[in-house]
Amino acid sequence: MAAPLKMATVLFPVWACLCWAFSYVTLEQSLTKISIPTWLALNALALVVAAFALSSDDQAISLNSIIVDRKTLVLVGVCLAATIGAEVFTIMAIKNVSATYAAFGEMMYPFFIPIFAYLIFGVKELNISTLVGGVMIMFGGFILVSGKLKGW
Repeated sequence: MAAPLKMATVLFPVWACLCWAFSYVTLEQSLTKISIPTWLALNALALVVAAFALSSDDQAISLNSIIVDRKTLVLVGVCLAATIGAEVFTIMAIKNVSATYAAFGEMMYPFFIPIFAYLIFGVKELNISTLVGGVMIMFGGFILVSGKLKGW
């Protein structure tokens, strides 16, 4: 992989972070004017457009592997259900509490990724830095939720 392409790839999470931050702030304001179902429908439409825009010869839209392999079908189905659940809970948190609270609360998910990866797939991504960072994230999340419940 060429150096500029590798650098761009490494920066994808940063760009995603900036997009999510902008999305949360604008979504919080949008939800004062439109309903959650309206937002979900518009978001779904935008995702379909993005899927077709990103489709290429090596990344074509294809359901063949899902239809042929039951294990892949179940995996994709569970992933879609979890994604929809995460999206709905995030939107409800943004609408009913705030975009800032939703974003900070959502930051706890990196703690669960290595745990789920190991428990479900046997993938060992947990090391001392991941463990310490995860504990710090969970502690921060605990402070955030406790403070919100106590009205801080």
